[in-house]
Amino acid sequence: MKLSYLPSAAFYSAVASFLTVVVVAYQYGIPTGGEGPGQSAEDYIPVFFVTVATILLLYIFLFQQGGTAVLEHERLWGEYLEMKQAREKSSPNNKTSLLNNNLQKPSMVEIKYWSKNLSVLAADRCAGNFQEQMIPFLITLYSYAVFVGVEGAAKTGWIWIIFRSYYAVVFKKP
Repeated sequence: MKLSYLPSAAFYSAVASFLTVVVVAYQYGIPTGGEGPGQSAEDYIPVFFVTVATILLLYIFLFQQGGTAVLEHERLWGEYLEMKQAREKSSPNNKTSLLNNNLQKPSMVEIKYWSKNLSVLAADRCAGNFQEQMIPFLITLYSYAVFVGVEGAAKTGWIWIIFRSYYAVVFKKP
């Protein structure tokens, strides 16, 4: 049963939401020339856009994590069925030999928690590391905006998001 469209749809909708926030934030712009911390709630709108983009990036990573495991499970399930059919063709009358050949069905638990697949590991680490770093990032972002300046906080926040979005690609490099 093919389920790869479910995490793919979630992933693509999160990416579309993220890009929408980026476009709206770009259209709104980062206020320039405003030295010092914000004086009103409207001054913090650029930092709010960075926060929303950060949360959407987290969801992108989470959907990528789930989707990678589902795709890997489907790939291994296909290999399992091919091996099973090949063994049944080689000895159609001897069903007990299939049990003795250690042909095991792939399980989602093995793929998610004990897989040595680099794509699954990269997706897991990408989501996990982002969750670990998101709270300190947001605290630092808002502290900078409140005590130093909104413009610098927003610019630095967008730079951090850009670099964090490349984590899965860089993790797979040798």
